[in-house]
Amino acid sequence: MGKEIPEEIFEVEVKFDLDTFNKQKQLWEESNVKNYKFVYHTYCCKDEIFVKDGKNVRLESNPTIDKIFEEIENAFYKYNKKRHSLNDLYLYEIDVEYDEINHIPIEYNYHFHNDLNDFDNDDDPAFINYIKDFEKTIV
Repeated sequence: MGKEIPEEIFEVEVKFDLDTFNKQKQLWEESNVKNYKFVYHTYCCKDEIFVKDGKNVRLESNPTIDKIFEEIENAFYKYNKKRHSLNDLYLYEIDVEYDEINHIPIEYNYHFHNDLNDFDNDDDPAFINYIKDFEKTIV
């Protein structure tokens, strides 16, 4: 009988520019924009979002900009510095592109590793989200 080789376990530090994220989030919060609309694209859907007084007007489950910042931040802290094996599916990078005027994420991508690919593979499973046509509105 062959000897079983133990699975290698290692800590994954999620690649993410937390300093820029925190600065953009702070600038967004300081702008105090509470009424706006945008088109939200995810890997599966597209929806027009209307926000009034900081709350989604149509569906509570649809995100606001505040909720998107919260989602990105939660993903980072959920996966950062956690222990995994090469056979696990795990987050290893979050890319965020910001609108320089409104300080909102206009594109953010979650990059996952799984046992079918490796860190050098450009075809990694990524969950890409876009915010288009952001516009401040009047109540």
